Amino acid sequence: MKKSLFIVPQIGFNDVELPAIKRILEKNSVKCDIASFSLGNVISKTGKRTKADKIICNIKASDYDCFIFVGGENVSSLAEHKCVINLIKSAHKENKLIVLLCINAALLLPKANLIEGRKVTVFKMKNNWSTDAIKKNKGILVDEPVVIDGNIITCRDEKDAELAAKWIILEMKR
Repeated sequence: MKKSLFIVPQIGFNDVELPAIKRILEKNSVKCDIASFSLGNVISKTGKRTKADKIICNIKASDYDCFIFVGGENVSSLAEHKCVINLIKSAHKENKLIVLLCINAALLLPKANLIEGRKVTVFKMKNNWSTDAIKKNKGILVDEPVVIDGNIITCRDEKDAELAAKWIILEMKR
């Protein structure tokens, strides 16, 4: 059975992306876990609670087939933790599927030195910060709902979450 891990901050993750993708993955026999910086309740940007059953810094790339970084208001906190960046680097090295939703491509790929020359899509913020960050770090910005470049999938926003889930399933079957 394939295994995926959703990675969320303690507070402020997108509560549309996570359940939409999780539902489709589980329907396709993919085991789904949720990781944050501590076990127990994590709170979405609208106050909904869900349970984190894993601690991010205890995860090894070899533990999962797919790592899904959920978007939201507080995902920038993920980029500040060395264990998160090391997990992305290890997952990439092991050719695991890495899925970056919303602004995560702009936040996490540059920190992991995985953006240069890579095609990605990202949520366009009102001040253009996310698109500017992609360009500044020599990523190739593509205005599409979902973009796949090697083992990295990027998804623009919550409206595209179900489409991203379908691509995740297809890529996991390869």
